[in-house]
Amino acid sequence: MPVRYETLASIRLRDPFCRACRRLPRSSARRLLFEVRNLPPDIVQSRVRELMAYLRPFCLGILVDLAEPRVEHLIGASIVGMATDDLHHAHDLATLARRHGLRSFLTGLRSAADCRQAAQAGIDYLAGSFAPSLPRPGPVVRLPGSGRP
Repeated sequence: MPVRYETLASIRLRDPFCRACRRLPRSSARRLLFEVRNLPPDIVQSRVRELMAYLRPFCLGILVDLAEPRVEHLIGASIVGMATDDLHHAHDLATLARRHGLRSFLTGLRSAADCRQAAQAGIDYLAGSFAPSLPRPGPVVRLPGSGRP
C-alpha cells in the first residue's frame, strides 16, 4: 500500500492515517507492505527510523520508493526493500538492493514481456496489471525463460 512521505512527516496527516491503520484487521500486519513514496534523499537516518516506527505495528514490511540510489541512511530503519515503477532502472535497483541486503520490487508492470525483462534484471518481486486479479493468492508462477518466480 503506498503512503507518501508527507503523510508521515506531518502530524496533521499522520494521526488520521494511523487511526485508519488501527481499524485494519489484525491479520493485515502479517500481509501488508507499505511503500513509502517521495522520501527525501537527504533525510537523516534518525528521522527515517522515527517515521517508520509509526508504520511497523501495522505491516509485515516497509518498502521505499527511491528517486536517488542512496540507501545507507535506510539501513537499520526497518526497511525491507526498495521499489520503483521504472522498468529502465530495474537492473540498478536490483543490484543496489542486493548489495545492502534488501529486496527489490518493481510495480506498474503491464505485460508478460515487462515481467520477463524485470526478472532477468534480477528484481525479486513484480506487481502490476499484467495478470487478472484473483480472489486469493495462488501458487508462485515462474516466468518462461527467466528461471525466477
